[in-house]
Amino acid sequence: MQIRGYRDAISFVATQSGIDKQKIAVFGESASSLGAQFIGVFDDRVRAVVAYTPVCGNSATKFDTSNEKFDWLRENWSALDLSTVPARELAVRMCRLHEGEGPVIVEGDAAVSYTTRMRKKYPGDWSNQVFILQRKLEAQFNEPRLPAKYLKVPTLFVIATDDQQPVCELLTNRRCFDLINAPKQLIEITGGHFGLAYRDTEPYRLATSATIKFLHSVFGS
Repeated sequence: MQIRGYRDAISFVATQSGIDKQKIAVFGESASSLGAQFIGVFDDRVRAVVAYTPVCGNSATKFDTSNEKFDWLRENWSALDLSTVPARELAVRMCRLHEGEGPVIVEGDAAVSYTTRMRKKYPGDWSNQVFILQRKLEAQFNEPRLPAKYLKVPTLFVIATDDQQPVCELLTNRRCFDLINAPKQLIEITGGHFGLAYRDTEPYRLATSATIKFLHSVFGS
């Protein structure tokens, strides 16, 4: 659904005055970086991809070298009626707070701090309880390393060398970056998985500066 959201956002932006449709880039952070990578492959209107703290898996993550799964995803990502696909709802917790039920999806003290901060900033609109709707598909759109090798547009990866999340292992993120067969740039920062969530910090400044330079290099001034 998020990939379709990127598609629809691009369609809307492309209708706006003053927008150069030849200079459309997509951005994703954490799990959303997967959606950004997939749409960067599926949608020819995308000319660049920026992925912050991407979720590429760990040493146990298996990468399917065949094209069958990806071909199925390419064929079905846009039009498949998901309401016809069997699904189950899984209750999980954002972080290791007592609120909510189910396993934790984001580990570490930084996740607790971030969630606590968001609950204070948006009272009533932020909960530690998350529900995942898992559909039984022939291939999954959350397979961490699947889209990377199919990217053909300039791509920027910003990864944290001290990322606390098991599915953001440093060596695996680097290997995922190596799979990209397109103009690419890798920036490594410190600050963990949530380091880029706070403005006016060194990781944030490094990442934003690198992103601006990257986009200038792709699209010109």
